[in-house]
Amino acid sequence: MSTMQTALQKVFAEWEQGVHAKDAPNLTAKGQKGFKPTNNVSRATFNYVRDNPGCTRAQATDALSAMGYKLSSTASLLSALTRQRQLRILEDGTMHANLTEYAPLKMSSSKKSKKAKKVQNMSLAQMVSAQAPRQEPPPAETVEKRAQLIMHRTADDMDKYIDSLNVRQAKVLMQKLKAIFGESV
Repeated sequence: MSTMQTALQKVFAEWEQGVHAKDAPNLTAKGQKGFKPTNNVSRATFNYVRDNPGCTRAQATDALSAMGYKLSSTASLLSALTRQRQLRILEDGTMHANLTEYAPLKMSSSKKSKKAKKVQNMSLAQMVSAQAPRQEPPPAETVEKRAQLIMHRTADDMDKYIDSLNVRQAKVLMQKLKAIFGESV
C-alpha cells in the first residue's frame, strides 16, 4: 500500500512542478479552458479580406482555396460575414472589412423560430388557406352530388365532423357561423 501512496505523491509533486504542463489543457488567464484552433477558416477568411481590401469575392475564394481551405466553406463564410456586417461589398463588387479584428460569427436563428414568427404575423384566413391543399375546382356534377350528400346528414354525422376538427379549424367554423347567423351563435 505504501508503494502506491508514494507513487501517487510523486505524480502529484511532478504535476505541481509543471512537468506535465504540455499534457494539461491550454488555460487562459482567467482559468477557463481555451482550445487552440487548428483550422479556423472563418478567421482566415475575415483576415484575408481585411488584409486585402478591395478584393473581389472570386479573388478571395481562389486565394483561400490555394491556402488549403474549401471553396464552398469560404464562399458561404463570405456571405455570413457580410450578413453580420463584419464585411461590406461595394457596388463594384469589392469587399472591405468593417472591423479591425475578427469576431466569432453569431448563431443564426433556427428555421422553427422564423416559421413561428411567420405564423404569428399571419391572419386567420391566411393560416387556413396555407393549411388547405391547393386543388382544382371539382366539376359541377360532383358539387351537386356532394350537396345532396350533405343535405342527408344526420346530427350524429355533424357531431363526428365537429369532433374531427382541430382547434384552429373549429375556430374558423365558429367565425363563419357567426358571420352567417350573427353573434347569437
